[in-house]
Amino acid sequence: MKVIAAFFPLGSVSLVRNVNVGLGSLLSISRTVNGGSLIEAFGSLRRKSTQASVVPQKNKRLGGPYPVRVVNGKNPKRIPQPYRLRGVPRLPDPPKIDPNRPIVQYPYFVERSRYGELPVYYSIKNGRTRQLTTIRRIEGSLQALRDDIVKELFPGALKGDIKINETSRQIIIKGNVRRDVMQWLHDKGF
Repeated sequence: MKVIAAFFPLGSVSLVRNVNVGLGSLLSISRTVNGGSLIEAFGSLRRKSTQASVVPQKNKRLGGPYPVRVVNGKNPKRIPQPYRLRGVPRLPDPPKIDPNRPIVQYPYFVERSRYGELPVYYSIKNGRTRQLTTIRRIEGSLQALRDDIVKELFPGALKGDIKINETSRQIIIKGNVRRDVMQWLHDKGF
């Protein structure tokens, strides 16, 4: 390590020149002697040149000094903004009810979940050979709901295709018909 430092006692001009200085050398002004600056050079090889340092700089957008990541003395890299998810809204639109339409009372009621979703679920069993659609949270007559589903949605369905589970108050339909059942329930006002 070879450091050349010039000291001017008048303090008007200070000249420091580093020749073959090791990585991470630190120059600091340590004391004042006779009105001039004594410049001492300290060499430190502890840090590598590839490490990043945090330098407080003024951020124009935020208006204050905030730490900015600087790599090898270059301009700070811009951190990309996180992706914003743009999708369908979480809650579906409420059913549109005509004020002139008479209110229909069904002998059954399908209660929505606490997040406002219809409780219609799709499940796969037996290594993708058995697909089931389940309607849960049914209050009232399960048989009347099953009859309406057979009459309006699946007129040619066999008796074993739509089953009632009295214990858990569910209706189980063979196949992936989740969207059809949800649309039908939505149109009925549930």
